[in-house]
Amino acid sequence: MNYIWTLLVALLGSAIAVKLKVPAGALVGALMAVGSMNCLQLFEVPTPPQGMKFILQVGLGILLGATITTDALAGLKDLWRPALFCTTITLFTGIASGLAISHWLGLERLTALLASAPGGFPI
Repeated sequence: MNYIWTLLVALLGSAIAVKLKVPAGALVGALMAVGSMNCLQLFEVPTPPQGMKFILQVGLGILLGATITTDALAGLKDLWRPALFCTTITLFTGIASGLAISHWLGLERLTALLASAPGGFPI
């Protein structure tokens, strides 16, 4: 029964976000609605079955892969410099802020670096 409630909450959240023209509204709306219900503990949000995550990731990969065109790939040749610049700035800002946090607050250097990394560095 909780699967049905979860699906209804996700659909309602998606519909609201799409109606409000939120970017990626269906995804963001479902995420926010189900996450909110899970945090508020109004009902127990069930854990998806074992293979569900893999199947959904494959489906999302198909959906996104179908949107790639030769024109989109041709446009990437002009974007490698800005992408490299943004990545470099993000990397050095994360390292600098981690070292500053470690120095000023006395945190262990590795902990401070990982805490200041965007999304965390996979080590």
